[in-house]
Amino acid sequence: MSMKPFATVTDLSDGWRTLTTDELARATSLLVRASAMIASELDRAGISWPPTTEPLATNLVTVTCDVVRRAMSVPTDFQPVSQYTQSAVGYSETMAYSNPNGDMYLTAQEKSSLGIGRQRMGFMRPHIRPGGEEVADW
Repeated sequence: MSMKPFATVTDLSDGWRTLTTDELARATSLLVRASAMIASELDRAGISWPPTTEPLATNLVTVTCDVVRRAMSVPTDFQPVSQYTQSAVGYSETMAYSNPNGDMYLTAQEKSSLGIGRQRMGFMRPHIRPGGEEVADW
């Protein structure tokens, strides 16, 4: 059973570009996978979903689309390489991919916009007093 994705292919194409027929099928699958990954991160951070606020709902759509866009930015017909060079008759073309394997991941900014990974300040009360006596009312 697959979960309902946080974003649709329409959300993805509206914020990026028109997708080809082949890309639509790939995007549909990747949106589900990205949503599941994000949901796991939200669960781990103790953040409830589906979202209860409009800003979080909007951020979920945006972040899901960004994750999928990064994964789709690598052509499927190339080997997973970080750099590609082609030359002929004195001309050359070089490309270096920022995500050569098409990995799905969250950036620090995306985590921040979803409330994941916040550092929290706290304190600890000592369990033992300076003289070695245990604190009874802990």
